[in-house]
Amino acid sequence: MAENRSGFGERTEAWFQGDRGATLQPIEVTGATVAWLQAMEANGLFVTDSLGDRTLAPKLREVLRALHTVLAKGEVRISIDMPPDDAAKRDMDKKLDAAIASLAVPAPR
Repeated sequence: MAENRSGFGERTEAWFQGDRGATLQPIEVTGATVAWLQAMEANGLFVTDSLGDRTLAPKLREVLRALHTVLAKGEVRISIDMPPDDAAKRDMDKKLDAAIASLAVPAPR
């Protein structure tokens, strides 16, 4: 990943995405965000399909669609049907909290 400096004084890294011949586009994210994405990847964010390509895990697609509903001013209900691996969840939660904190930008004065 290419290291850059953002206008926020935070070190950022380009995170590349895309498969199946898609044109790769760099986006800048903080190092804490990269750590969170890598933790999710290590815990099953992607699966390998029958063609050998990596793709988003099918069980996560509905979760993302639910996020879209919330962002579009809808409401969703969340239920946990099976207890998680507590250590993995704590690790991802901790990294998400750090990623969120790294994105905080002071309001203009």
